[in-house]
Amino acid sequence: MALKSKQFWLVFAMSSLSILFGYYTVDIYKVFGQTNELLNHDAYLTWVGSLGSVCTSLRFLWSAALDHLPYRLIYGVLLSMQIALACTMSFAVRSQTTYLVWICLALFCEGGHFTIVPNTLKKTFGEQATSLYGFMLTYTGFSSLALIVLLETKLGKSYIEFYLVAAGCSLMALILLILAFDESKFVYDPDQLKAAVKKRLKKTSDSQLFGSAKSSAIKQ
Repeated sequence: MALKSKQFWLVFAMSSLSILFGYYTVDIYKVFGQTNELLNHDAYLTWVGSLGSVCTSLRFLWSAALDHLPYRLIYGVLLSMQIALACTMSFAVRSQTTYLVWICLALFCEGGHFTIVPNTLKKTFGEQATSLYGFMLTYTGFSSLALIVLLETKLGKSYIEFYLVAAGCSLMALILLILAFDESKFVYDPDQLKAAVKKRLKKTSDSQLFGSAKSSAIKQ
């Protein structure tokens, strides 16, 4: 039931759209820097990657904020940051300092997905959140495949232009968050719940009967 809910699929769609920005940054921050004479220094780019990894590990800050503030606000801030960072990447490459800050913030947002999503599932779906997250996590694979396909098109030829594509994806996620997502706790339909329980009991009963019949046949 929860798997078929509008809330679940909206979280899936929004997460798939928004994590594209972080995945793209992880993939290209070094080669992108190497195309710029000011940034093309191995020691500097290694430093960028190291600090970026530290920022990714700070994902717990998003989770802590979500304990006190609504998902719509926290995720909205993350999306707004991504849109701003992606749209101003052409400015960031003009300085080693700004490029470092932009990449670190991008990876901070990327890491946030892995704490914000499970937390909002727990708030929305309660005890079913753990099993749902197993399926929800496929959004990362879906986004990765979409990224591979998009990079093979003309859009993938320019780093700056693709960052604008990533900004557009985050903007679409923000629109869905504002206009469509319902943050209230998911309410299970009693009739659907009874039907699901009956179906499971029947399946268990049929399985036991089949097992008994098979055992009797073997003994004979």
